[in-house]
Amino acid sequence: MRSVKDKKQMPIVGYCGPYTPDYVSPKGWKAPDYLTDRCYQMIQESGINLISWSPINYNNDPESVLRSLELAEKYDIGLFICDGGIRGSMTVKEMEERMEPYRKFCSFEGLNLCDEPSSPVYGPKSDRMMEKYHELSRKVNSIQGVTGYINLLAFHPDWIGVNGNTDWTERPYFEQYVEECCRDCAVKILSEDYYIFDAHTVETSKDYFINLEVMREYSQKYNIPFWMYIQLGGQWNDGRRQVETVKYFPKPEEVIWNVNTSLACGAKGIAYFPLIQPIHFAYAPGGEMDFGRNGLIRADGVKSAWYDCTRTANDQIQAVGSYLIVAQHKQMVAKGYYAQLNLPNAASFYGALKAVSLGDETNQYGTVIGCFAYEGRQAFYVVNNDIVKAQDITLHFDRKYSLMMISAEQSEIIQADSCTMCLQPSSGCLVLLDAI
Repeated sequence: MRSVKDKKQMPIVGYCGPYTPDYVSPKGWKAPDYLTDRCYQMIQESGINLISWSPINYNNDPESVLRSLELAEKYDIGLFICDGGIRGSMTVKEMEERMEPYRKFCSFEGLNLCDEPSSPVYGPKSDRMMEKYHELSRKVNSIQGVTGYINLLAFHPDWIGVNGNTDWTERPYFEQYVEECCRDCAVKILSEDYYIFDAHTVETSKDYFINLEVMREYSQKYNIPFWMYIQLGGQWNDGRRQVETVKYFPKPEEVIWNVNTSLACGAKGIAYFPLIQPIHFAYAPGGEMDFGRNGLIRADGVKSAWYDCTRTANDQIQAVGSYLIVAQHKQMVAKGYYAQLNLPNAASFYGALKAVSLGDETNQYGTVIGCFAYEGRQAFYVVNNDIVKAQDITLHFDRKYSLMMISAEQSEIIQADSCTMCLQPSSGCLVLLDAI
């Protein structure tokens, strides 16, 4: 069983897991039961191995939570559950006693405590202020083998403000917010959800890379892994309105780019939203339903247009994840106009990597490279920053090494002072250096 407790395997996470809805649309469509073998098998086959949230709470529906844990265990999937009966005022011993009925499941990974809390310095004022979770999170995370999971708001420096709060635009406030989560909530995982394609593109991805930079900084400061959320679709409908559909996005290649650039920037887990399309995300005018807007699995129980690209991305994570999850991120290297524009703090070389060349030097997208230390060796995660065209990307080193190139498509070892990878659009390759 893959587990967030297993330090050698990378968590591949889905938010909004299986449950049994009770919904009939104005036009008579009845929502299916997702709490089934069929749904869990689809999740397993996609490569997802952990569910971070499902709309079931042990406090009012313990039978469904236990059924979820049984199915998750059957399909080798970990599960964070919600339990409103766990409160910060309880002692740790009382918490452990409360957890006994579900902690016995191998699939149980921990508790989902809060999604997108705010703080006095960052985010909209809400009933989910982070200070409400300080004590609860510290106590839950003090329990051996149990994770108390909190997912944070992201940094949006291009937003004017929400509900009169203009602090969204200032990085120091966001850093205070992240620091509060690490320090006062004592989280074991740092997590946030920046959905780049709601407002930006690969060409205008600077804010996205800033978010990854901040996550990496505090992840390393507190020695905890960080996860980045990847959007499967868009057109979120938290207001539960009947809304017109716009053109579906993002493209499959953009999803794969989102995953690979997150890995290059040091992410130790990749999370997808939404796993199952929330029913209200499909509300369309006249009581109709549009199941194609978002989700790995559509609200009608069918695989979405993003299912195959997610599986492709997850095949890559499974190929390189066991290396990257224990590697220490050191530096970003960027080559090409857009790569350098959006990563202004990136270098042009690092360590043994002395230069990078492109087969087509006129390609404006270039390459994004994460530089790592791995078990006494240097490692480089190379990403084709072009989502349309394949690229030949060559790494030039200071001397001859044994070079292992690893991806979902290949595993090759050569002895040379350079290596050239032909990377398909958005794809990545890990290069490990060994002395000869």
